[in-house]
Amino acid sequence: NAAAKLTRKGCDWIVANDVGGGSVFGSNSNSALLLTDNEIEEWPQMPKSELAARLVDRIGEHFA
Repeated sequence: NAAAKLTRKGCDWIVANDVGGGSVFGSNSNSALLLTDNEIEEWPQMPKSELAARLVDRIGEHFA
């Protein structure tokens, strides 16, 4: 779904996570995929604050 949405919406990146079963809501941790036009990064289960910091770092690297 995320890869199709990346193309359909014309996005540069999409951060996707599995919300099935509602296990991420109310939880302090999550895992995610970062999809770009040429790569997919799989981010393992980690605190949500660390996941957010990782995303900020990647954005900084992209625009550096």
